[in-house]
Amino acid sequence: MSFENATPRPWTLGDEIELRPEGIQVFAWQGPLRVCPATTSSIDDARLIVRAVNAFEPLVEALEMVRDADEDCKRDGLTTMPPIPRAKIDAALAKARGEQ
Repeated sequence: MSFENATPRPWTLGDEIELRPEGIQVFAWQGPLRVCPATTSSIDDARLIVRAVNAFEPLVEALEMVRDADEDCKRDGLTTMPPIPRAKIDAALAKARGEQ
């Protein structure tokens, strides 16, 4: 999976906050690039968004490694993971790619 079109990570929570009727607009910073992940109702929500963005790519890579190892085991006639966890991994990867 490629993330070259995504905003580079890591994001950090910026100091710039804008109050709006629908919530708090928090700006995250990555180098000279400013990105706005979401309008949130609290700074804690904004911190959660920034942490989620920073964790996304490594989590997807880890799931891909598990999926690939499971495929190798299947190909080699070895024990594979149960179908329900495998289906959840496949669904999560599809969602990460925007396929669901």
